[in-house]
Amino acid sequence: MLEPSFLVLLGGLVAIIVLLMVVLLRGSRRGEEEARLTVTEYKLLAYLAANAGRVLTHTQILEHVWGPGYESETQNLRVYVSQLRRKLDPESHQPQMITTEPGVGYRFIADEV
Repeated sequence: MLEPSFLVLLGGLVAIIVLLMVVLLRGSRRGEEEARLTVTEYKLLAYLAANAGRVLTHTQILEHVWGPGYESETQNLRVYVSQLRRKLDPESHQPQMITTEPGVGYRFIADEV
């Protein structure tokens, strides 16, 4: 069993195992399965989850995930957030884990952190 600090639960449907860079989807039709994320998608998800409940600005996210010099690349961020939403909850038409704060950035919603 993993230490609680190594695990983040989101709505009972997604588990992020931080040290192993693994994201498990629970409650899918196939039971529990691993989400296949790119390194950048994982970094983005881990950063959002580490700041669950807080609104993170586009600039904060871009600097943390992509590094200095990428602060204006908001279109890249939108594409990656969209990809994450599809991979984490492909049947949802309204994002529930990663919400958009118009003109500001994104907020990650979690049941437990």
